[in-house]
Amino acid sequence: MNHWLNKFIICVLLVSCNFFYLAPISIWNSLRIMNLAVIVFIMINSKLISKSKGKFSVQILIFLIMCIFEFILSKLNYNQSSTEILVTTLYYFVVLIYFIIVYYSNNDTNNFIKNCFVWISLILSIILISQMIVYELFTIKFLTVDIGERLRFGQVRLSEGGFFISLGIIISIGKMVNKKIKNYKVKLLYISTILLGGIYLILVSKTRGMIFSISITIILMLIITVKGIVNKLKVIAVIGLIGLVFVNSPIYQQYLDLSQVEKGSTDTRVEEVTYYLNETIQSPLFGTGIINATNPNDYAFNVVRGPNGSYFQDDVGIIGFANEFGMLGLIWYIWIIVSCFRILVEQFKDKSIFAIPENIGIFIFICLTSITLIVMDSVLLVYFPFVLYILESYSNEPSTDNILKSNFIK
Repeated sequence: MNHWLNKFIICVLLVSCNFFYLAPISIWNSLRIMNLAVIVFIMINSKLISKSKGKFSVQILIFLIMCIFEFILSKLNYNQSSTEILVTTLYYFVVLIYFIIVYYSNNDTNNFIKNCFVWISLILSIILISQMIVYELFTIKFLTVDIGERLRFGQVRLSEGGFFISLGIIISIGKMVNKKIKNYKVKLLYISTILLGGIYLILVSKTRGMIFSISITIILMLIITVKGIVNKLKVIAVIGLIGLVFVNSPIYQQYLDLSQVEKGSTDTRVEEVTYYLNETIQSPLFGTGIINATNPNDYAFNVVRGPNGSYFQDDVGIIGFANEFGMLGLIWYIWIIVSCFRILVEQFKDKSIFAIPENIGIFIFICLTSITLIVMDSVLLVYFPFVLYILESYSNEPSTDNILKSNFIK
C-alpha cells in the first residue's frame, strides 16, 4: 500500500467538497490553493509526466496546451489582466493530479479510490440531509453553502455535492452486483450509501438532470452487467416495481408540475443553449476562450454571461465547453470518450467488466451528464483524473470486506 498516495487522494477528495462544506472558506479558494500546490509539486517532480505510463497522458498534456493557448487568446481578445485570466485558468490544471495518481499507484489504488468515493458520499449525504432538516425546522445554517435563496416545491434545496454522491451511488451498486459480499457491515455500508444518496438527490438536491442521469445509468449498468437471463429479468422487474411506486407518489407529481412552476428557468436554459451555440459558430475553431467574468461593464462579461448577464456556461454542458474551447476542445472531449469506450470494450472481451460493473456505470454517467453538467466544469474537473484512472486500471480488488479496514478510516 502506498500510504502517501492514499493520504493525498483523501485530501483531494475532501477539498473537492470543501471538507464536507464545513470549511470556513469558499470552494473556489479551496480548489485554488490545492491546484497551486499540485502545480508546484509537478514542477519539482517533472518525472511524473516524462515517465508517465498512463493511457490518457497524451490527452491530458494536449488539454493543458489548449488551456495555455486559450489563456493567450483571451489575453489578446479581451481587456483583462493576466492575473484575472490566470485565476480562472488555474482551475483546469487540476488534471495534473492524473500524473500523480498514475505514477505512485499500485494494485490496490483503484479499489482504494472507489472506497473513498463510497465513504465520502455516505458522510456527505448525511451532512447535507441534516443541513436541510435543521434549516427547515430552525432556520440554522452550519454549512458554507447557499441555502434559503433557492426554493423548489416550497422547500430549500442544496445542489452541492450531487455529482460526487452520484458517483458514490454508482460504485456502491456496482460493488453489490455479481459479488459475494459476506460481511453484513459491508452490505449495510453500500445500502446506506445508495439509500441516503438517493434521498439526497430526490428530496434535497432536487436536480432533474442529475436524477434522470443517475436513474438511466443504474438501469443500463444493471441490465448490461448482471449475469444470466433470469437475473436480468429480476432486475427489470425490480426496476419496474420501483418505477411504478415512484410515478404514483406525490413527489413524482411535483416534478411533473415543475416545468410549469419554473417555466422561466426552463426558458432561460433554452435561451442559453441558443446563445452559446451562436457564440460558438462565430468562433468555431478556438471558441471564446477562458474568461474571468467579474465586471458587468466589460465586453468579456457579456460574451460569457450573455446580454443580460444571467447565462452560465456550466448550465449547458458540452455546449458550454465547446463555446469555451471551440471545435478543437469538442474533438478532444470526443477523443476522451472514445478512448474510455475502447477500454471498456477490452474489459468486456476479457470479461473483467463483470467484476467491476461500476466502471461501465461511471462511463454512462459521464456521457449522460455531458448534456447538462459536464465533468469538464471548473468545479467538477477535480473528479476527471480519478474517473480516467478508475476506467483505465484493472482493479486487483481484494476481498470486499477490506473496505471496512481501509486506510480511509484509519
